[in-house]
Amino acid sequence: MKTIENIDWILLLLINSGHTSFWDSFFIFITNKYNWIPFYIVIAFIFVKKLGIRNALILIGAALLCFVFTENVSHRIIKPFFERPRPCHTIVGGTSLWLPNGCGGAYGFVSTHAANTMGIAMFCIMVFIKKIKGKITGPMVLIILLYPLLNSLSRVYLGVHFPTDVLCGALFGGLVGYLFYLLVNRLFFRNHQMMD
Repeated sequence: MKTIENIDWILLLLINSGHTSFWDSFFIFITNKYNWIPFYIVIAFIFVKKLGIRNALILIGAALLCFVFTENVSHRIIKPFFERPRPCHTIVGGTSLWLPNGCGGAYGFVSTHAANTMGIAMFCIMVFIKKIKGKITGPMVLIILLYPLLNSLSRVYLGVHFPTDVLCGALFGGLVGYLFYLLVNRLFFRNHQMMD
């Protein structure tokens, strides 16, 4: 356990200390959830265009529920249960980390940003692979996967999470997104067929 903590600190300090004005601006932009609204709109548009309005509304609603679920479970259950302080709330972190966006709440495990973004990403990736298919699927899967990866990296870069916070948050979110897809598919799309 101590070895993992040491690796966590080494990676965090390495990533956080290597900042430049370009990367500072880039990751501050990336970590702001409102800046991703156009990205969500593009995906929603593709769902409507490829699957029809009724099917798209079901899938968009499920993606929103997935977001709400990961948000609340990570923030209200997992963080208070583990009570792992954010690195910036420790003696070492409070004096050695660069924190342009401040420190955030008391606890950091798991990263809610990582859980939310990976949850939605996994759900949307499953929709593209199983429902949309075609030439658009490969590029969209890669683009969608970049979304949680960049968000997770931004949390470490900005000094508010340990790498294991974002890794475990992403694993949790990915599992939730996958399970949400299976549930929605079973409830609304029998035999994997879309509604007319």
